[in-house]
Amino acid sequence: MKTGQELGAILAERPQIRLRLSNFKEPAEICALARGLGGFRHYLYRITRGSLLIKYGMSYGSHGQPLERLYRQIGHCKSWGTGQLKGACGADWLVIEQLLDECLGIKPVDHRDLEVTVWDFTNYEFTLLDQRLELWKLEQGMISAYRSLVGERPIGNLQDDEWLQHRTSVSREQFDKMFVYDDIDSRVDIKEFFEL
Repeated sequence: MKTGQELGAILAERPQIRLRLSNFKEPAEICALARGLGGFRHYLYRITRGSLLIKYGMSYGSHGQPLERLYRQIGHCKSWGTGQLKGACGADWLVIEQLLDECLGIKPVDHRDLEVTVWDFTNYEFTLLDQRLELWKLEQGMISAYRSLVGERPIGNLQDDEWLQHRTSVSREQFDKMFVYDDIDSRVDIKEFFEL
Protein backbone atom coordinates (compact mmCIF):
# COMPACT_ATOMS: atom_id res chain seq x y z
CA MET A 1 0.00 0.00 0.00
CA LYS A 2 1.17 3.51 -0.77
CA THR A 3 2.16 5.75 2.10
CA GLY A 4 0.14 8.89 2.70
CA GLN A 5 3.02 10.93 1.29
CA GLU A 6 3.24 8.79 -1.88
CA LEU A 7 -0.51 8.96 -2.33
CA GLY A 8 -0.48 12.73 -1.86
CA ALA A 9 2.22 13.06 -4.54
CA ILE A 10 0.21 10.94 -7.00
CA LEU A 11 -2.96 12.97 -6.40
CA ALA A 12 -1.07 16.26 -6.72
CA GLU A 13 0.03 15.25 -10.23
CA ARG A 14 -3.45 14.29 -11.46
CA PRO A 15 -5.83 16.72 -13.13
CA GLN A 16 -8.64 17.51 -10.73
CA ILE A 17 -11.90 19.35 -10.57
CA ARG A 18 -13.87 20.54 -7.58
CA LEU A 19 -17.64 20.49 -7.93
CA ARG A 20 -19.74 22.65 -5.65
CA LEU A 21 -23.09 20.99 -6.09
CA SER A 22 -24.92 24.20 -5.22
CA ASN A 23 -24.00 25.26 -8.77
CA PHE A 24 -25.97 22.40 -10.36
CA LYS A 25 -29.71 22.45 -11.04
CA GLU A 26 -29.95 18.74 -11.90
CA PRO A 27 -27.67 15.71 -11.56
CA ALA A 28 -27.17 15.25 -15.33
CA GLU A 29 -25.18 18.50 -15.39
CA ILE A 30 -22.34 16.63 -13.63
CA CYS A 31 -21.84 14.35 -16.65
CA ALA A 32 -22.30 17.25 -19.08
CA LEU A 33 -19.53 19.21 -17.36
CA ALA A 34 -17.18 16.20 -17.47
CA ARG A 35 -17.92 15.63 -21.18
CA GLY A 36 -17.01 19.24 -21.85
CA LEU A 37 -13.71 18.88 -19.99
CA GLY A 38 -12.80 15.52 -21.56
CA GLY A 39 -11.39 12.56 -19.66
CA PHE A 40 -12.81 11.36 -16.34
CA ARG A 41 -13.31 7.74 -17.44
CA HIS A 42 -11.11 6.46 -14.58
CA TYR A 43 -11.16 8.56 -11.43
CA LEU A 44 -11.02 8.84 -7.67
CA TYR A 45 -13.37 11.17 -5.83
CA ARG A 46 -14.05 12.61 -2.39
CA ILE A 47 -17.45 13.85 -1.19
CA THR A 48 -17.48 16.38 1.65
CA ARG A 49 -20.02 18.49 3.51
CA GLY A 50 -18.10 21.40 4.99
CA SER A 51 -15.29 19.85 7.03
CA LEU A 52 -17.03 16.45 7.17
CA LEU A 53 -15.55 13.86 4.83
CA ILE A 54 -18.48 11.68 3.76
CA LYS A 55 -16.78 9.21 1.45
CA TYR A 56 -14.05 8.33 -0.99
CA GLY A 57 -14.91 6.54 -4.20
CA MET A 58 -13.53 5.39 -7.51
CA SER A 59 -14.66 4.37 -10.94
CA TYR A 60 -12.70 2.57 -13.62
CA GLY A 61 -13.74 2.21 -17.23
CA SER A 62 -17.05 4.00 -17.33
CA HIS A 63 -18.62 2.92 -20.61
CA GLY A 64 -21.40 5.44 -20.29
CA GLN A 65 -20.98 9.08 -19.40
CA PRO A 66 -17.86 10.51 -17.76
CA LEU A 67 -18.36 10.71 -13.98
CA GLU A 68 -21.34 8.37 -14.27
CA ARG A 69 -20.70 6.57 -10.95
CA LEU A 70 -20.55 9.89 -9.12
CA TYR A 71 -23.65 11.17 -10.95
CA ARG A 72 -25.62 8.06 -9.99
CA GLN A 73 -24.69 8.34 -6.31
CA ILE A 74 -25.18 12.08 -5.90
CA GLY A 75 -28.29 11.93 -8.09
CA HIS A 76 -30.03 9.88 -5.38
CA CYS A 77 -29.84 12.83 -2.98
CA LYS A 78 -33.46 13.58 -2.01
CA SER A 79 -32.86 17.34 -2.26
CA TRP A 80 -32.92 17.16 -6.08
CA GLY A 81 -36.72 16.94 -5.78
CA THR A 82 -38.31 15.72 -9.00
CA GLY A 83 -34.81 15.40 -10.52
CA GLN A 84 -33.80 12.75 -7.99
CA LEU A 85 -32.64 9.49 -9.56
CA LYS A 86 -34.66 6.42 -8.64
CA GLY A 87 -32.74 3.47 -10.14
CA ALA A 88 -30.80 0.78 -8.29
CA CYS A 89 -27.36 1.99 -9.47
CA GLY A 90 -26.07 4.43 -6.90
CA ALA A 91 -28.95 3.80 -4.50
CA ASP A 92 -26.41 3.08 -1.75
CA TRP A 93 -26.44 6.87 -1.35
CA LEU A 94 -29.79 6.52 0.41
CA VAL A 95 -28.08 4.34 3.05
CA ILE A 96 -25.44 7.05 3.45
CA GLU A 97 -28.15 9.67 3.97
CA GLN A 98 -29.76 7.43 6.61
CA LEU A 99 -26.42 7.00 8.43
CA LEU A 100 -25.76 10.75 8.34
CA ASP A 101 -29.15 11.27 9.98
CA GLU A 102 -28.84 8.49 12.57
CA CYS A 103 -25.19 9.01 13.53
CA LEU A 104 -24.66 12.74 13.05
CA GLY A 105 -28.16 14.25 13.02
CA ILE A 106 -27.75 15.58 9.48
CA LYS A 107 -31.22 15.54 7.96
CA PRO A 108 -32.00 16.21 5.28
CA VAL A 109 -28.78 15.87 3.32
CA ASP A 110 -28.92 18.72 0.86
CA HIS A 111 -26.84 18.30 -2.30
CA ARG A 112 -26.25 22.06 -2.27
CA ASP A 113 -24.13 21.59 0.87
CA LEU A 114 -21.88 19.01 -0.78
CA GLU A 115 -18.58 19.44 -2.57
CA VAL A 116 -16.90 16.78 -4.66
CA THR A 117 -13.23 16.66 -5.59
CA VAL A 118 -12.43 14.41 -8.54
CA TRP A 119 -8.96 13.27 -9.60
CA ASP A 120 -8.75 12.14 -13.24
CA PHE A 121 -6.78 8.91 -13.83
CA THR A 122 -7.85 8.44 -17.47
CA ASN A 123 -4.32 8.95 -18.83
CA TYR A 124 -2.45 7.71 -15.75
CA GLU A 125 0.52 5.39 -16.30
CA PHE A 126 -0.63 2.41 -14.27
CA THR A 127 2.08 0.11 -12.93
CA LEU A 128 -0.12 -2.99 -12.52
CA LEU A 129 -1.62 -4.99 -15.37
CA ASP A 130 -4.91 -4.95 -13.45
CA GLN A 131 -5.48 -1.21 -13.68
CA ARG A 132 -8.85 -1.36 -11.92
CA LEU A 133 -7.18 -3.05 -8.93
CA GLU A 134 -4.47 -0.40 -8.87
CA LEU A 135 -7.04 2.41 -8.82
CA TRP A 136 -9.00 0.56 -6.14
CA LYS A 137 -5.80 0.24 -4.05
CA LEU A 138 -5.30 4.00 -4.33
CA GLU A 139 -8.86 4.54 -3.08
CA GLN A 140 -8.21 2.14 -0.20
CA GLY A 141 -5.01 4.05 0.58
CA MET A 142 -7.08 7.22 0.98
CA ILE A 143 -9.54 5.42 3.26
CA SER A 144 -6.71 3.90 5.32
CA ALA A 145 -5.02 7.28 5.73
CA TYR A 146 -8.32 8.73 6.98
CA ARG A 147 -8.81 5.75 9.31
CA SER A 148 -5.33 6.21 10.81
CA LEU A 149 -6.15 9.86 11.60
CA VAL A 150 -9.75 9.49 12.80
CA GLY A 151 -9.94 5.88 13.97
CA GLU A 152 -12.65 4.75 11.55
CA ARG A 153 -13.37 4.83 7.85
CA PRO A 154 -15.51 7.66 6.42
CA ILE A 155 -19.21 7.21 7.21
CA GLY A 156 -20.13 6.84 3.53
CA ASN A 157 -17.61 4.09 2.82
CA LEU A 158 -20.06 1.36 3.76
CA GLN A 159 -17.93 -1.71 3.08
CA ASP A 160 -14.70 -2.57 4.82
CA ASP A 161 -12.64 -3.85 1.91
CA GLU A 162 -9.25 -3.53 3.58
CA TRP A 163 -8.69 -7.30 3.35
CA LEU A 164 -8.65 -6.97 -0.45
CA GLN A 165 -5.57 -4.74 -0.12
CA HIS A 166 -3.50 -7.93 -0.12
CA ARG A 167 -4.80 -9.08 -3.50
CA THR A 168 -1.86 -9.37 -5.85
CA SER A 169 -1.38 -8.40 -9.43
CA VAL A 170 1.54 -8.60 -11.82
CA SER A 171 3.29 -5.33 -12.48
CA ARG A 172 3.96 -4.26 -16.03
CA GLU A 173 7.69 -4.47 -15.28
CA GLN A 174 7.39 -8.09 -14.09
CA PHE A 175 5.26 -9.01 -17.09
CA ASP A 176 7.80 -7.57 -19.52
CA LYS A 177 10.60 -9.60 -17.86
CA MET A 178 8.62 -12.84 -18.19
CA PHE A 179 8.51 -12.80 -21.98
CA VAL A 180 11.17 -12.25 -24.62
CA TYR A 181 10.11 -10.31 -27.64
CA ASP A 182 12.23 -11.30 -30.63
CA ASP A 183 11.78 -9.77 -34.01
CA ILE A 184 10.17 -12.26 -36.35
CA ASP A 185 12.19 -12.69 -39.47
CA SER A 186 10.34 -10.56 -42.01
CA ARG A 187 10.94 -13.25 -44.66
CA VAL A 188 8.71 -15.72 -42.79
CA ASP A 189 5.08 -15.76 -43.83
CA ILE A 190 3.13 -15.53 -40.59
CA LYS A 191 0.36 -17.82 -41.88
CA GLU A 192 2.92 -20.49 -42.78
CA PHE A 193 4.60 -20.09 -39.41
CA PHE A 194 1.42 -20.84 -37.45
CA GLU A 195 0.34 -23.69 -39.74
CA LEU A 196 3.51 -25.68 -39.00
